[in-house]
Amino acid sequence: GDVVRILSDVNGSWGGTCGASLWAASTAAFPWIIATEERRCLFKDCAVLELGAGLGLFGIALSKAGAARATLTDLPLQLPLLQHNISSNLDRRSGCTVEARALEWGTPLPAWAASQRWDLIVGADLVYDEAA
Repeated sequence: GDVVRILSDVNGSWGGTCGASLWAASTAAFPWIIATEERRCLFKDCAVLELGAGLGLFGIALSKAGAARATLTDLPLQLPLLQHNISSNLDRRSGCTVEARALEWGTPLPAWAASQRWDLIVGADLVYDEAA
């Protein structure tokens, strides 16, 4: 189904920074993406790379819309919470492969990202946190 449960970390228990909170763009994008079959078809069978995934809601929405593969990326310290949210919402029957990977902006592109074909590269509420 289209129900998604996202764990945020307002107290910093998981070690994340600005990516540990749910931001407005992904909250607005989720219902828009899944609202109609026509919109879902925009993402059907796509290979998606999400930059700065944070809690993962935007990428999870794309997986529920029919993407074939969704790789959600963020800083290494954000990955445990991101992986938790992916695991909590993964529908194995959908056929979509969803994974969390570390991707730090300003560093060389990892081989795993450079060696794959991406139909969409997306981001929602991309922010930069100097402390991170």
